[in-house]
Amino acid sequence: MEDIKEIVAKNLVALRKKNNLTQQDLAEKLNYSDNTVSRWERAELCPSVETLQQISVVFDVPIELLFRSNILKRNEENEKRKKIRVLVTCLLCICLLLFGATITFFYCQSFLNLNLWTIFVWVIPASAIIMFSFGLFLKRRTFPFVMLSLFIWSFITAFYLQFMEYNLWLLFTLGVPAQLAWAVWCYVMPRKYKKPSKEKKTEQTEMDSKQVESEQKSIIKKQK
Repeated sequence: MEDIKEIVAKNLVALRKKNNLTQQDLAEKLNYSDNTVSRWERAELCPSVETLQQISVVFDVPIELLFRSNILKRNEENEKRKKIRVLVTCLLCICLLLFGATITFFYCQSFLNLNLWTIFVWVIPASAIIMFSFGLFLKRRTFPFVMLSLFIWSFITAFYLQFMEYNLWLLFTLGVPAQLAWAVWCYVMPRKYKKPSKEKKTEQTEMDSKQVESEQKSIIKKQK
């Protein structure tokens, strides 16, 4: 049976490479020295349970997966299930919006003698915001960019159609700076990172390996 330290070491390497991080990058995020991270990955040392919790937060994986082999495959399966659940939730919300818009339209048409067809146009920007939240969950720039761009222009269009008698076509000129600002925010502005603390922990601050392994085994038992 593979040693726990070796499993954690392999998982740490796999997760670090998947996220395009160097040992120095990971060390800065955890406030450790890169030498300590290197020793973790060579299975010479085992991170403390507290540090493993930090690692699970950095890589956004459940801590128990760090003790299991084939972590990338397991994590991909978990991520896929999460994405499907979030997508289904978003689509259900859009269906509820359409249902509400349809009920409102027929009520106004039947009892108030109002042709409130523009309510279906308003569903578009509302749906774009819902899908924008899904895009944020995906952690990709392109999909949220497209969805918020759709929201900007569909919102202006819906507002224009709602008050068409006032001929507010100049509203569309507001969409240009809004679109440019959003593009700059997504693709031009540099990413800001927190500066790591100058004082970095070393391997001397690590817990004794036997104590760490016993705590890790207890966590695995609890998960089972």
